[in-house]
Amino acid sequence: MRIIFVTLVIATLLAFISQPAAAQNFQTTLQINYWGAPLNFGASGALIASDTSSAWGARLRLDSKTNPWSFSGGFNSLSVTPFNWPWNSGTIWDANVHYRFGANLNSYLGVLAGYGGASVGSAIAGAAASSSGFRFGAEFMVRQPTGWYFTGEGSYGPSWTTTYGGAAGASSNIVDLRAAVGYEFQGGWGLEAGWRWYDWKTGTVPCMAPGCEWQFTGVTAAITFRK
Repeated sequence: MRIIFVTLVIATLLAFISQPAAAQNFQTTLQINYWGAPLNFGASGALIASDTSSAWGARLRLDSKTNPWSFSGGFNSLSVTPFNWPWNSGTIWDANVHYRFGANLNSYLGVLAGYGGASVGSAIAGAAASSSGFRFGAEFMVRQPTGWYFTGEGSYGPSWTTTYGGAAGASSNIVDLRAAVGYEFQGGWGLEAGWRWYDWKTGTVPCMAPGCEWQFTGVTAAITFRK
């Protein structure tokens, strides 16, 4: 099902951008971001350990100028130190289709549906974990004539397929919340600062009841370019 969904997203995107004057039909936003995201881990609802974690990533968004649809994708690579617990790395990624309510690209509410994944890596055998599945959410954008803008997004991923130590585990639930304020200079360049909270809860396999929880939360900073 994941392959089918990703294929449909890519096919739809290619159909859009293959049209004549595609550059004029889309507003493109590219973002290079940093996320200071300490890793907290423990039993679900009772986090007991914390490691320093930071992430670098990129995000691309295409907003159609002729209809209310948008496409986006993002990837973050995490580095964990001093990994008192066994994880030393991680990844978080997603690909989405958006529907905007309203024709104004500078101010809108929207909904999204997509596919995403999360993983933590380890040099210790049997400690690596990964999870992926569908995600759904809502978003907003408010861009001012002065150059300032405010944006946010919240998404939920229910019953994600999970592996732990290479074996199938219980399903996971994901909550991803982001909010930011930015300033855009003439020419489309901008700077952005915000906060992101990412919570990954697994079931009781291989964890004991009530399950395990990885939580990444911290400040974000980004350089953006919009054209």
